[in-house]
Amino acid sequence: MTGKVIGLAIEVHRHLGPGLLESA
Repeated sequence: MTGKVIGLAIEVHRHLGPGLLESA
């Protein structure tokens, strides 16, 4: 379960890009 969530988070981050973290 945890690995699935982490994998999903990585995919989302890959699509959105690092800009999301910079604006946060």
